[in-house]
Amino acid sequence: MGTEADKTNNGVIGTIVAVGAFAMIAVSVAVTAMVRAQLRDLDDERSTHADLETVRALKSTQRSALAQEPHWADRSKGLAAIPLERAMALVKQEIAQNPRRATPVMPSAKKEADGGAPAPTSASGGAPSTEGNGGSAGGH
Repeated sequence: MGTEADKTNNGVIGTIVAVGAFAMIAVSVAVTAMVRAQLRDLDDERSTHADLETVRALKSTQRSALAQEPHWADRSKGLAAIPLERAMALVKQEIAQNPRRATPVMPSAKKEADGGAPAPTSASGGAPSTEGNGGSAGGH
């Protein structure tokens, strides 16, 4: 018995690929058009129902709260409220005097304060040294 060689019909395969590609493009265009139409309708609806006066009033209230004169926020707890710009200037001044205060306390140092094992400290008495690992906090 003899075997017969497979005869691939390249024309049919090419037609199937072309029709499939065209169908995929057509579906993509149709979905894009539907999504854009829905977004346009949603934007139109939002602008008709927007209550911009309430938003303006809220922003005004928030800005005035941030800029008001220093006062007691809760005197019993010792909390004072100061203007935002003044608070930022105080923090900047404090960090300029002692840059180590900008670094949060390490969890091991908190454990020592709570009565746990002592936290390792560097010779300088401050933040741990980064020498020896190229200055990066995470190593390699």
